[in-house]
Amino acid sequence: MIVVDTSALLAIVGDEPKAPLIEAALASAPILALSAGTLAEAMIVTGQRQLRPALDQLLTPPTEDLFPRGDVHKPLSTGI
Repeated sequence: MIVVDTSALLAIVGDEPKAPLIEAALASAPILALSAGTLAEAMIVTGQRQLRPALDQLLTPPTEDLFPRGDVHKPLSTGI
């Protein structure tokens, strides 16, 4: 399981140089997890940077299960 961090999401949607490596690591994980706090932070930052549509596309289909920060035992479905 990989718990996805805001910086990983921002690197992908911002098309940073390490984005392909991050995408490959996430694609290889059997389970991805994302906290509600991380999602909120990513939504705020991408909104400020005019990257929100890219984040929405990355997380499509929409996440079905979010969990509070620290509760990383509940898996999450993401489009990553």
